Amino acid sequence: MVSFNTICYIMSTYYNGVVLHHRKVRNFNIFRKVVGNCGKFAIISIALITLAGYDGISTRFLVLFHAVNFICLLIWRITCHHILNLYRIKGRNAAHCVFLGSGEHMLELYKEMSEKTAGYKLMGYFDAAPDPKLSDKMPYLGTPDDIMGWLESNEVNNI
Repeated sequence: MVSFNTICYIMSTYYNGVVLHHRKVRNFNIFRKVVGNCGKFAIISIALITLAGYDGISTRFLVLFHAVNFICLLIWRITCHHILNLYRIKGRNAAHCVFLGSGEHMLELYKEMSEKTAGYKLMGYFDAAPDPKLSDKMPYLGTPDDIMGWLESNEVNNI
């Protein structure tokens, strides 16, 4: 019975996926995925148990099992998400990034990527001229012509 439930859960998760591997995840996204995964899991396992004619499990037990499964998975995924956020706040698992250009779009991108839990270390930006709004937040590294020389001497994951 355990391996049957495992196969059903793997099938439901395979089609619905998980979101913990993304850099920006909200608890609502985690809740939505767990609801989708557990809902599909409940439907698949109950349907297959019914079709197989297995009468050894009561309906009350199945409902209780799937409710407890949902609560446990939700707590587990949110706990893992918070542990990962704490790990990123300490500066681990950070992707080193530089910006190419400036302006309002880069300011918005800076706001999103500069959160400690996002997992990015912003090194600076390249542009034709220093932008006063962006220079207050991160260093101006030079013009776009200077980027290749700078990248050879610095470790960068994203541009």
